[in-house]
Amino acid sequence: MKEIDSEIVNLLYLYYEHDDKEIRDAIIKKIIEKIPFGRNPYYFIELIEDSVVRLQLRSEIGHELNYLKLIEDFKTYMADPHNLMKGSYLVSRFSDAIYISFEDYQKRFFLLVDEFIKTYPDFLDLQVEEQFNKIVDFLYCYKEFQGNFEDYHTPENSFITFVLESKKGIPVSLSVITLLFYEILKKTLESRFNYIVPFSIQGVNLPGHFILFFSSKDFYSYFDPFHYGNKITYVDCVKHLLRLGYQESPEVFLNPPVPKIISRMLYNLHNIYTKRNETKKQMTIESLLKILNNLVQVEDQKHQI
Repeated sequence: MKEIDSEIVNLLYLYYEHDDKEIRDAIIKKIIEKIPFGRNPYYFIELIEDSVVRLQLRSEIGHELNYLKLIEDFKTYMADPHNLMKGSYLVSRFSDAIYISFEDYQKRFFLLVDEFIKTYPDFLDLQVEEQFNKIVDFLYCYKEFQGNFEDYHTPENSFITFVLESKKGIPVSLSVITLLFYEILKKTLESRFNYIVPFSIQGVNLPGHFILFFSSKDFYSYFDPFHYGNKITYVDCVKHLLRLGYQESPEVFLNPPVPKIISRMLYNLHNIYTKRNETKKQMTIESLLKILNNLVQVEDQKHQI
């Protein structure tokens, strides 16, 4: 057992042994401080060997610890709110998985980029449009990321940790995977090969269907990760808006700030948990959205200036 794991397990035993509320509250606070960013407190409860203690702590303080840790980690994320890696990972913390870690999450994207570079060793020599085609081929054909048409409203579609395994998600989660892939690819090519990528990939926050925009000096295209990375036109986007009762608006096509993307992911989950009457998760998301929405409003105002 790692040293930090042992410390937290010992604190959990200490909590179990005390009845005084003030002491217990102090211990809980210490536990939250000790748990690394992004770790699920249930992970440490499951490390307890005594089954009686483990079961009691699981039922007595498991949910409270998890809620407090989510709030604490979200505040940590808010110190760097444009970090899509951290923000998207925290959305995945609403899953029931207890063994995921932020370090493993990051590693998955670096491994994905390494595989891409090995698969296309001539990538740096290609024209920009062909580079776009290779990215689309790799993510949506070779790696088979695609929309979950059969079970669109399952919460797992919003958890990037889950989508990385299942290869199926909703538009915004598949788009986030692509944005993170691009982010790591850009940094990796610059650090390894001193190569500055001549293109960008940005989000497009269309109502009802998040998509992406690939742009460079010589080539640009909207594309849809939910539909195998298919190219779509500006006219297609406008038609989508009109079908949903919206008017064509330049603001819709602006690159959304990361907090707005995270907010959209959380609202998706909130709607699902509301319909399922999962009140605890619903209320936790409402707490996080209160923290996030003020920043989203500020970012929207910046876009309007």
